[in-house]
Amino acid sequence: MRPFAFTVVEINGRPPAAADLIPIVMINYGHTSSMEIRSGRVRGLDLHLHRLDTASKELFGLDLDGDRVRDYLRSALTHVDGDASARVVVFQPHPDVAALSVLVGLRKPTPTPAGPWRLRSAEHGRAAAHLKHVGSFGSVYLHRQAKETGFDETVLVDADGVIAEGAITNVGFLDGGTVIWPTAPALNGITQQLVRRQLTAAGVPMIDRRVRLTDVPSFDGAFLTNSWGVIPVSAVDDHAVPLGNPLADAIIRRYGQTPFDLI
Repeated sequence: MRPFAFTVVEINGRPPAAADLIPIVMINYGHTSSMEIRSGRVRGLDLHLHRLDTASKELFGLDLDGDRVRDYLRSALTHVDGDASARVVVFQPHPDVAALSVLVGLRKPTPTPAGPWRLRSAEHGRAAAHLKHVGSFGSVYLHRQAKETGFDETVLVDADGVIAEGAITNVGFLDGGTVIWPTAPALNGITQQLVRRQLTAAGVPMIDRRVRLTDVPSFDGAFLTNSWGVIPVSAVDDHAVPLGNPLADAIIRRYGQTPFDLI
């Protein structure tokens, strides 16, 4: 993760003054969406805009017009060559004013890690897990802990070992030719949604069900999704996860064929 490597930051289409940043820095109440932009295009633009609008309704009781977000993204992209990792953050500049501010941050594009990744489990549940919100301390902390202990990512579980998601990813498992998605509270990630679209179009069976750590040895493969792409998994704690499942390769390949939408 490179959380502080942003080279372009704008709020509502202009460089922010220090006072513009105080609400999001000091109050830390808002929501976000992260995306990889290539040549001014992004995969799943409709899903990103829908996420930002529905979360704005839930957190603030206000609509967020998708064209406004696109305008701000295009403004920020004038400062780079069209390729970037972007984060859109939505917050309320003043609690007594029915208005939203939109921060766009850009940094260098992030290629999909080759993997495979090794996961460590940790008991943790994100507050309002269905939202991609700005309260990211727990996720960043656990992701860093994984890296510092020789793993690549943390998979979040409850006290009974029920799997929800990764600290900064969604996780899927393979049972033969079927994809298993955990049903514990988690973010419905954009890349996960795009993978679901692709698998549905290809007629690949999917099952949403409770998954426990004790189930991991029975699976034929696992993978992670986030804005960087699809990453294969080789282990969860001390359980090796098989690699080379043709379905895992197909998921990665099909996601790579997902078209980019013009911002």
